[in-house]
Amino acid sequence: MKPTLFFKFLRLLPICFFLISICRLYPGAQDFYDDLTVFEAVIQGSYTDDYVYVLMFDGEFYVSPQQIAQATGITISSDERSGYWGNTSKKFYIDVQNGTAGFNGKHIKIDGRDFMEYGGQFFFTADFYQKLFLIHLDFDQRNLLIKIDSDESLPRIQASDMRKNSAKNAAQSYDSFNEYSFDKRLFAWPVLDFTLSKNWNKSGDHYSQSDSYAIDAGMLLLGMDADFHIFGNSYVNDRSPRMRATLSRIFLQEPGNFINLRNFQAGDILGTSGGFFTASTNGRGAQASSFKDFVTSADKTITLSGPLPEGWDAELYLNNQLISFRQPSFAGRYEFANIPVIYGLNNFKIVFYGPTGEIRFEEQRYYSGRSPVKAGELGYNISAYQQGRYLLESNEPFVNDSSALSFDSIGYYGIDDYITVMSGFTSLPDVEDSGILRQYGMLGGQLVLQGVSLQYNAQYGFENDSIGHHFDAQGNIKVADIMARYEYYGDLKSPISYQYNEYLKNLFEIRLSGIFPFISIPWYLSFNDMDSHIGNNYKTISARLSPNFYGYFFSLENLWERNSFFGDGDTNTLVFNMAKMFGIITTNLSASYETYPRLDWAEASARLDYRLDRNTFLSFGGYATNRTYSSLDNLLALRASCGKIFFFGALTLDTGVDSDNSLSATITYKISFAKNPYKTAVFTDAKTQLSNSGAIAVKAVDESSRPVKGIGVRAAGQLKPEITNDDGIAILTDMPTYAKTYLSVENEIAEDIALSAEKEKYKYVLRPGTILPLEIPFTHKGEIEGQIKLKTAATSGRKLLIGYLVQLRSTDGKIITQTYTDSEGYFILEPAPFGNYKVVVVKDGKDAAEAEISLNDIIFAMQEPLAI
Repeated sequence: MKPTLFFKFLRLLPICFFLISICRLYPGAQDFYDDLTVFEAVIQGSYTDDYVYVLMFDGEFYVSPQQIAQATGITISSDERSGYWGNTSKKFYIDVQNGTAGFNGKHIKIDGRDFMEYGGQFFFTADFYQKLFLIHLDFDQRNLLIKIDSDESLPRIQASDMRKNSAKNAAQSYDSFNEYSFDKRLFAWPVLDFTLSKNWNKSGDHYSQSDSYAIDAGMLLLGMDADFHIFGNSYVNDRSPRMRATLSRIFLQEPGNFINLRNFQAGDILGTSGGFFTASTNGRGAQASSFKDFVTSADKTITLSGPLPEGWDAELYLNNQLISFRQPSFAGRYEFANIPVIYGLNNFKIVFYGPTGEIRFEEQRYYSGRSPVKAGELGYNISAYQQGRYLLESNEPFVNDSSALSFDSIGYYGIDDYITVMSGFTSLPDVEDSGILRQYGMLGGQLVLQGVSLQYNAQYGFENDSIGHHFDAQGNIKVADIMARYEYYGDLKSPISYQYNEYLKNLFEIRLSGIFPFISIPWYLSFNDMDSHIGNNYKTISARLSPNFYGYFFSLENLWERNSFFGDGDTNTLVFNMAKMFGIITTNLSASYETYPRLDWAEASARLDYRLDRNTFLSFGGYATNRTYSSLDNLLALRASCGKIFFFGALTLDTGVDSDNSLSATITYKISFAKNPYKTAVFTDAKTQLSNSGAIAVKAVDESSRPVKGIGVRAAGQLKPEITNDDGIAILTDMPTYAKTYLSVENEIAEDIALSAEKEKYKYVLRPGTILPLEIPFTHKGEIEGQIKLKTAATSGRKLLIGYLVQLRSTDGKIITQTYTDSEGYFILEPAPFGNYKVVVVKDGKDAAEAEISLNDIIFAMQEPLAI
């Protein structure tokens, strides 16, 4: 029996070989499904999240044009046989019927080995894409990677590089806000911050008590940002109210207004910097500028100032380097005066620590060293004010006796992209005799060449025909950024040259800053040498290291001084600062040590903040001062504070004791009020100051204008979203103003899962001291799931149905959304609002099948496949 079976098997072999050969010669008889493999796309060396379906047959790899287009960024037209590369001038086409293809004016022939047709679709070999686009495809079967490379950057890489370069090279004057909605209202209800403090103090046998109050109001008034600060205390003018009032506005729209105005202030103004003859702008008056972020001072320094109530502290960082700490002044403000800026972008970050555990950040960007205007553009800074005067002075104990008007103006014009000319005129009271007005003129230019800025300014004093010169150079010398300047003041006697109660004759300064390679530690070095009119000299050398390890911010600075103004001789001091935030714990350390002429410590301080939760706060601190230079003993002081936020406001208790036998205790209450834009009601906030920050009142409504409860709205940088209440309202506070603000809607929190936000991302620019109403519409949406199949018997069975275009259209034919089918013909259309639609399958640019549906559920599954 065995031989008989063996011979029968031999007779069947030729038939088996014949059938196998037929299958090899006729691709339509082969089941390719098992040969379809998903490969991860690597585009010109960049790993992506995209996947490409690759068809493998007889040792060859085939990919559809739709898949290549999706991975590389090539645009493909609705007929799926043509499109363009990056820009519309570089077009391509694939004409299989006539056996030709073309790209960017070049034409090639298509032969039968370049493609495979199946189920009405064409799949092309790697060699075909190499011939047509000069794209090289490499298939890594072990790691399932398809590596796509090209001598020319692919459109996807080009778009990515453009975004990176745009973000990297964005100029300070041209940072576009066109995509952001701006609050253009003329009027808005005011917000109010109220603070009340009571202090008890015992020093030796002397006992005293005092109290203070402050009301800060912010609102929109005639389209301007109106800020009012009313304050008083028992130890100055017996609680009589004093006031500061300012109208301001930053204009961000592009194109700009016809006078190119970007920054405006009026009232009790405090400018960020001065010009070539004055160091600051403060007093009652007005200031206008065509720049938002630009350092205009001749000495390339900046003064950062703003409101800071009792109990708050502030830290200043420059380009991630810890610079200094501040506490509020008697006027309720912080001030970081004359901070040297470096070449290029200066990112200032101020971190505020509040008495009830608040942590708030404020960031400002200023540029130095490159032209503030582009070719053919006019820029300016103009200010007119009375120094040391206020709009309301009835209860002011500290005012300037002079009513002289100060005027300062600088104009810039860009001749081309490299040369800028500038001129200015200034009229100011004399520093030593405010009754005398001095006038100055300036004419100069700036040349930017290969990343280096060279600037010269001639200065003229009208009273005594005096001449002054200013020269500065800024740029990058590979190892560091450099700023060097020389000032010859001569007999100008301008306020900016008044130092140590004397007028300077000349000044030389150089600043270097950089980052040590390999160890990535920022460093700063400066040298300053100045001579006065009567022969005194002042020299300084300052060196600073600012390492940042695992969130620890350190600053170690050495300052050497030689000062003959006061006959002090040489001194050398080391200053150390450290800050670290450990989640709920924040620490600050500071110390200074004098190494010459005596070897002894000067001052040391420490502070530890502990937040039990968002509403409860403890703080412990102390400082010590070395007073061996006097007859007094060294001073040691300890401080403890605690704060709690209640529904009726925030309470803070601050106590202190020192070695001079002094005891003190201060209790502070604060609360903020604002009108709810959607209700005749006022809401309160004890966690932040509403008058100098932005806020948004969100209202979520469905298509029938009914409020939607449980919607999460998150602002960029917030840890947790705010959830809408029963009225559909959520209020977000303590947000940055005149900055790009992102809002995202987290609609999956809502009880009705079919509800979707019409927009999930919002971009806004907020104004200080006002509540922006934002209505977020929601719509019931559902997604559509279905499948396609082939009609003809010749192509029946398990077939490859990948890449067919499926569109969702409205009843009038408008395309709502579209997608492509997977390998088995399945598709899922993105969620669309409830309603009546058509689902249409497109083949070769024509409608191949359609079905009418009524969408009324979160998931609509089509019962029958669409036959094409």
